[in-house]
Amino acid sequence: MAPLALLAALAMLATLLACGGKSSSTTTTSVTLQTITITPSTATVGVNQSTTFIATALDSSGNAVSNLAYTWNSSAQTVASVTNAGLATGLTAGSTQITASVTTVAATATAPATVVTSNTATLTVIPPVASITISPVSATISKGQTQQYTAKVADANGKGIPGIQVTWSNSNAAVVSIAGSGVPTDANGLATGVATGIAVGGPVAITANGSGVISNIAQLTVTQ
Repeated sequence: MAPLALLAALAMLATLLACGGKSSSTTTTSVTLQTITITPSTATVGVNQSTTFIATALDSSGNAVSNLAYTWNSSAQTVASVTNAGLATGLTAGSTQITASVTTVAATATAPATVVTSNTATLTVIPPVASITISPVSATISKGQTQQYTAKVADANGKGIPGIQVTWSNSNAAVVSIAGSGVPTDANGLATGVATGIAVGGPVAITANGSGVISNIAQLTVTQ
C-alpha cells in the first residue's frame, strides 16, 4: 500500500503543479527623463552681479526627477558665465542664452550620447550706471499742481540703460511731495506742490538715485 499511497501523492502534486504552475508576466513601464524646465525664463543682472537659475526635471509620467547632474551652458560666455549649480554671473554688457542638460545615455563607439536639454532662458547683462539725468532742470508750479520729472539712466558712453529703478527725493517735503520710485518712462517722479515756499538757499531741490548714482539737481518752486 505504501507504493500506491506514494503514487497517489505524486499524482496529486502533479495536478496541483499543472493548475498553479503556469508562469505569469508583469509588464514594467520604464520611467525616463522627459523634460527639463529652467526658471526664470528671463533675468537681468549688472556686470559682476549674479542670479540663480533653477532646473526642474519631469519623467515620462510627469513626476519630478531629483538628484540629476545638470550641465549648464551660456551661449555667450564672454557676456555671462554659469556654474553647474545654475549660478550665472554677468561679465560684460550684452545678452546670452542659458540652458541646462542631462546626459541620460553615454556615448558609445557606434552611437552618440542621449541628451535632454531644457528650454532656453535669456539673461541680459547691463553695464554699470554712469549717470542719471533728470528733467526739467527748473520748473514753477502753484500749490496743488503737479510737475512730472523723468530720469535718463545712462552708461559711460551716454547710452540709455532700460529697467533701472530710481528713487526720487527732494530737499523740502513740507513744500513738495514726490512719488517713490520707478523706471524712466513710468508715471513716478510726479512732484506735487503741497505748500507755498522756498527752501533755504533757493527752490526745492529734486534728485533721483539709482544703483548708487545720484542725478543732477532739478529746481522746483511752488507759488501760491
